[in-house]
Amino acid sequence: MIFFGRIFVNEKNEIFLSEKSGEIFFVNINNRISLEKNQNLRNGDIVEISGEINEKKVLKILKIKLLHRPKNFEKVYNQNKSWKKFLLDRNLKNLVKKRAKMKFLTHKFFDKKGFLETEVPIMILSPATEWSLNYFETEINFQNGKKQKMFLSTSPELQHKKLLVAGFDKIYSLTKSFRNGEPTDERHNFEFSILEFYRSFADYMDVCKDTIDLLKFLNFQINERDFLEFNGKKFDFKKIKIFEIEKEFEKKFGKKLELVAENLENFKSFAKSLNLEILEEDLISDIFYKIFIEFFENEINKSEEIVIVKNYPYFEASLARKSTKNNFYAERFEIFVGGLEIANGFSELNDAKEQEERFVEEGEIRKNLKKQITPLDKDFFDALEVGMPPSGGVAIGFDRICQLVLNQKDINEVLFFPTKDLF
Repeated sequence: MIFFGRIFVNEKNEIFLSEKSGEIFFVNINNRISLEKNQNLRNGDIVEISGEINEKKVLKILKIKLLHRPKNFEKVYNQNKSWKKFLLDRNLKNLVKKRAKMKFLTHKFFDKKGFLETEVPIMILSPATEWSLNYFETEINFQNGKKQKMFLSTSPELQHKKLLVAGFDKIYSLTKSFRNGEPTDERHNFEFSILEFYRSFADYMDVCKDTIDLLKFLNFQINERDFLEFNGKKFDFKKIKIFEIEKEFEKKFGKKLELVAENLENFKSFAKSLNLEILEEDLISDIFYKIFIEFFENEINKSEEIVIVKNYPYFEASLARKSTKNNFYAERFEIFVGGLEIANGFSELNDAKEQEERFVEEGEIRKNLKKQITPLDKDFFDALEVGMPPSGGVAIGFDRICQLVLNQKDINEVLFFPTKDLF
C-alpha cells in the first residue's frame, strides 16, 4: 500500500506518520524505531511510503521516498498557536472538519425549506446604530483622490430587510461580521461567523421554532442523538423552558416592570432598593441589564433545559416590533443552552417612522457616550417606506452553535484562525 504524509517524532523518539487521510500510524522500520538509528528520517519530513498496516495501526515500511524536507519545522513544532496547533493536535483538526460539515448541513437545511442564500456586503456605509456596539472603521480610496469612510458590518440585518421589501420572502446568509471592543474570552471573537435568516409573513415565534429545528438537525447529523451534551449536562429538545420577562419580573418582585420602569428616576430608585450599584450616568437599559444579571441570569445559565427568553422591554430591541398585547414589550427572543446565548430573534419592525425615531434615539445615546457616530442608512428607510411585509428574523452565532454541538467549552477550539492567535 502507498501512504503519503508527514513524519512526527515524539518525546520518546518514536516515529509516527500523519497520513493525508487524517489517520495516525506508528512507524516500524525493520523493528527499529529510534530516530538516531534512522538518520534518513527527520521530524517534519513529508514522505511517500510503501508499506503494510497491521490491526494495531503499526506501519511497517518497505520503501520510503522523501518528497520534501522543511527548513524550519522544529522552530514552529511546539508553538500551539494558530494553524500550528493542527500539526500537533488531531482532535482539534477533527473539530474543524466537523465544523465544515455543519456549514454544509446548514445550507442543506435551508435549501430543503425553500430559502434563498443571499450574498451581503461586509463593508458598508451605515451600520445599525445600537448604542452598545463598537465598529471597525476602514476607508475607500478612489482613483480620483476622493475618500469615503466605511465600516465592517456588525450584522447583515438591514441588507436582508431591503431584500424582504424587494420580494425575496425566505432568505438567509452565513457570512462574517465584526464587532470591536468585545471581550476576549471563551465565547467571543472580534471576527465571527453569523447566520441570519428571515421569513415574510411570519413572526418571532415562527422563526424561533425554525431555529430549534435547525439545532436538532445539526446535532443529530453530527452526534447521532436527539439530545445536546454541553458543559457536562444533557439538554433534551422535548424539555424547553419559556422564560417570559414580563411574568418572571412580576413573579420575582410583585411589581409590573412597565410601571417600575415608566421613567428613569423611578427605575433608579427601584434598583437601589434592591441594593444594586446605580451610577448617575446609567441609562434605563443599563439598569434593566443590572437587574437581569443579578436576579435572573444565574437561573437561566444553570438551567438543565434549553431556555427561550422572550418579550424584552422595547428599549432592549431597537429593531423589533412592539407587542400588540403590551407595547412596553417587544417581540424578541433569545435562546440559551447551558448559559450560552446562541440566537437572537425578532418580529421585525416595519414602521419606517418608528424605526427612524428609535435609530435617532440610539444615535443620541452613542453621542452622549462619546462613541462612533455613523450616518443613518437612508436606503433602509426608503425600503421601509415602500413597505416591508410582516416578517420574523433571527441572528445566530454560527461559531457558538458549533461550540455547542461539538461540546467545546472554548469557542477558539472550533475556529481555524482565532483572533487571539494572530497577535
